[in-house]
Amino acid sequence: MRRSRSSALVLGLVPALLAVPLAGPPASAERAAPEERAPLWRADLPGVQHAPDTGFHDGAVLDPATGDVLTHFHDVSQPTARTRVRRTDGDTGETVWEVGLGDHTSSATEMALDASAPGGGQVVVATQGRLHAVGLDGTVRWSARPGATGDVTGLATNPSTGTTCLASSDWNSRVGRGARATWSLACFDREGAATTVRTFQHRGLTAGPTGLAVDAERNTWYVAGAHVVPGKGSQTVLLAYPEVGRRLWEAARRHRDRDATVTDLVVDPVGRRVLVGGARGGRATLLGWTTRGRLRTDRAWRAPFGLQDLAVDEQRRRVVVALMTRRGTQVRVLRPRGRTLRRFDLAGRVGGTTLTLDPGHRRLYLPHRRLLGLTWGGTPEWRGTERRLDAQEVLVDAARDRVVVLATSRNPYPQLQLSAYPR
Repeated sequence: MRRSRSSALVLGLVPALLAVPLAGPPASAERAAPEERAPLWRADLPGVQHAPDTGFHDGAVLDPATGDVLTHFHDVSQPTARTRVRRTDGDTGETVWEVGLGDHTSSATEMALDASAPGGGQVVVATQGRLHAVGLDGTVRWSARPGATGDVTGLATNPSTGTTCLASSDWNSRVGRGARATWSLACFDREGAATTVRTFQHRGLTAGPTGLAVDAERNTWYVAGAHVVPGKGSQTVLLAYPEVGRRLWEAARRHRDRDATVTDLVVDPVGRRVLVGGARGGRATLLGWTTRGRLRTDRAWRAPFGLQDLAVDEQRRRVVVALMTRRGTQVRVLRPRGRTLRRFDLAGRVGGTTLTLDPGHRRLYLPHRRLLGLTWGGTPEWRGTERRLDAQEVLVDAARDRVVVLATSRNPYPQLQLSAYPR
C-alpha cells in the first residue's frame, strides 16, 4: 500500500548487517565488504525541503516503455499549484517536463500509472479532494472529484481495463459506542467518468489507514482495514469487489487487542491469495485469504513497530516481509502460508522501510541509511555511496539494468532527490 506511507524521521546508528540463519552452521565472522556503487545520475527536486514526517507524501512510477520516471511531490516554493508532476529522463536524469495541478495547495497522496491509456499512456494522481490524469506528454487530461469523503489511503489502476480506483477513510468525531467510520471505494474510467462508488460502514473508530489492491487477472478489487469493535477488541476486515456490481464477499479476523492496524495489502495472483500486513499488541501480523475469502495464513511476530512492508515473488512462491523491531529492521522470507524459511536483521534504529524484490537477480533492495542490494539470504552484495537517505520508492528497471530511488536526503537539510544506480 504504498503502498500512506510517509516515512518516519531516520535517527539511526551506523547500520551493521547481522545474519541470523534459522538452520545450519553460523555465518562466518569474516564476510567480504559489499561493493560500493555510485549513482549513475542524481536529480534534486528544487523547492522541496521538508521532512518526511510533515504529512506530505511523494511518490514515483516507472514508464516501462522508455525507462523514464514520473514523480509527484509537494513544492512549497510555488505560490499555487504546489502539487507537481515531473517526468525525468531515465538515461540522463534531466527533466523532460513538469506540470502543476490546479490552483490549490493540497499535497498529492498517491499516483498510479496507466501505460496502455490511449494517446501514449497517463498517470493518475490523487490529492485530498481531487483526482487528476496527466498524459505522459505532460498534458493535464482531466480532473474529477472522487465523490467520497475522508483521507485518501490508496490508489491503483487495473492494467487490464484502465479503471482507476481510490480508497478513502472517514469517521465522525464521537468516541466510544457512538463512533462510526466509513470506508469508500470510488472508481473512474480512462476518460475520468465515475463508474461506481461503494461504501462500507462500521461502528468503532478506524485504526489506521485502509489498503487497496487489484487482481488484474480476475478484475477484482480488494480493500482492507482495521477498526475497533466496541467492547470486543478490534478486527481486520478484507472486502472484495468486482469492477462493476455488488460486493463479492467480506472476511474478518477478530482480535482481542484494540489496536489492530493495516499497513500493507498485496495480491498474489499466482497463489490466488490476498495478503494483509499489519500490527497489533506489539506484534507484526500477516493475514492471508484465498480469492474466495477463506483465511489461510495467520502469523504474528514480536515487533513493537509492526510490519513495515510486504512483497511477493510470484515465480518462486515466496513472501517477503520487513518488520520493525527494537533493534532495527528484520526481514523474513516465508512460504505462502507464512512459515519462515530465512530471517536476517539490519541493526540500528530506523524509521520506515521500503522493501523491493528483484526476482531476476534473486535480490532484494532495502534503504538502510544507504540503499542496500541483498541476496535472498541477507548477504549485502552492494550498497550505494549516498548516505543519510530516507527512501520512499525503489523501482527496478530490469530492461535497462538499473535501480531508481526516490528519497529524502539530509545533507545537511531535508531535500527530495531522484537517483539511479546500476543494478
